[in-house]
Amino acid sequence: IQESHNPLAELAILSRVLPAEKRAVAGGVKLTSLDEIMRYSPQVVVVGGAILNQTDRRAAALEIKAKMMQAGKA
Repeated sequence: IQESHNPLAELAILSRVLPAEKRAVAGGVKLTSLDEIMRYSPQVVVVGGAILNQTDRRAAALEIKAKMMQAGKA
């Protein structure tokens, strides 16, 4: 049985025990969750479906990049 988990809660825990340069996030990254994810200063953010599932992938990627740059992480 697979238990549901909260990736942001897991990231919060990791942020207390790992330095920022060792933190990474992959899976479930969306434009709507990016602000909260960036609060934890991950070194690596892997964005897949939030770009690939869009009709205009370039626009989606640019929007995500702009949001990350706003947070100082791109």
